[in-house]
Amino acid sequence: MNLISFPFFLFLFLVFLSYYLIPIKNRWVILLLFSVLFYCFQSNILYLLGSSILTYLFSVWIEKGTSQKQNKQKLIVGIFIHLFLLFTLKYDLYRYITGANLLVPLGISYYTLSSLSYLIDVYQKKIKTNGFFRFFLCISFFPTLILGPINRYQKVEKTLFSTPTFQRQKIVDGFLRILYGIFKKLLIANPLFLLINYIVTENIGGVIPILGLLLYGIQIYADFSGGIDIVLGFSTMLQIDLEENFETPYFSKNLTQFWNRWHMSLSHWLKDYVYRPLGGNQKGKWARNILIVFLLSGLWHGVSWNFLLWGLLSGIFLILEKKCSYDPKKRIAILGNYCFVCLLWIFFMYPNLESILSIFQASKFTIPLFQIMSPMNYGILCLSILFLGFVDYQKFHQKKFSFLGRNRDYLLLIGFLLVIILFGNYGFSFVKTDFIYSRF
Repeated sequence: MNLISFPFFLFLFLVFLSYYLIPIKNRWVILLLFSVLFYCFQSNILYLLGSSILTYLFSVWIEKGTSQKQNKQKLIVGIFIHLFLLFTLKYDLYRYITGANLLVPLGISYYTLSSLSYLIDVYQKKIKTNGFFRFFLCISFFPTLILGPINRYQKVEKTLFSTPTFQRQKIVDGFLRILYGIFKKLLIANPLFLLINYIVTENIGGVIPILGLLLYGIQIYADFSGGIDIVLGFSTMLQIDLEENFETPYFSKNLTQFWNRWHMSLSHWLKDYVYRPLGGNQKGKWARNILIVFLLSGLWHGVSWNFLLWGLLSGIFLILEKKCSYDPKKRIAILGNYCFVCLLWIFFMYPNLESILSIFQASKFTIPLFQIMSPMNYGILCLSILFLGFVDYQKFHQKKFSFLGRNRDYLLLIGFLLVIILFGNYGFSFVKTDFIYSRF
């Protein structure tokens, strides 16, 4: 189910209505029931259920164990089983072994990491097991299954299971964020897809692919962060706090700042459960650890040379940056860092290495701009990108940004955004595309 569709928003409305019509102590049960219902319609729930039962049984087994050595062995076995299942289902290991295809379960990358964090946190005594169904809700909470963020039990437990009474401002804030996410997707990411898809499929060469990469940087940010805005906006309406995934990443002056602000739930997961256990910033180990983390990050996106090279190069350049102590102060560094990050996006923009290399053999060096979109659509796109940049600029400098104020001014904003959304959904050159990160 696409995050921007009538069935999905109808589903959200039913969840919202049911959530606030029942007593506070039972609200998490409603969320669990709707999450199970959502997953049953989207994918085969047997793997999610089996994986969650396995995780919880191992967690209880570890929690009740008295021997640290034996608990560590149990943890290793539990991690191995999860990773084996992930590789078998997501990375076509089953097809290589049997020749048959299996349907990849929805959200497997996200809830596998959530399950592993739960298992490790129980082992490290950071959390205690508190009933299977509570754990299962954390893993299966339906808004996060398509795009994330990656849930960690110790971070979501408080608001997921003990929601305060109805707060009007939370509803308004959450609804605004949903609208802003739709705005990013429909008025920025989708129109840019038309341009970039033409550049890739028609194998355009020359300077056009470089310009395409600069635009792709905007597309993937508007697309991914827009989806996350919808997820976090709805969670805010339910007064549930999830981890932020973006913090104005393109206002970073170097790669270190960028990776601290981009896909933060994955970055924090890898930092806490891979980088630090390997030795973190210890002398003689930190460079190796960074390289391992980025290779795993590339592998998380998929088994292909594109993602592995993206992870390898990202890790190498970050290591070089740290070795050179590159930490510029001038604002021009923001532009330079953006251009460099966009060059690395080439492994996301093009489907494989062959298509990247074919750029140098291209016979086309221009694109028919006004055959792809109308002049008015380009105007709306440019204004939308400027608005996105303005909002991020305000967030970067003020930390918290409110569009027009509170209360009655929100009505004006909602009306303004609804008009723009209508342009994006039913107007000029509308194209329906899935979210980029939904395939990861």
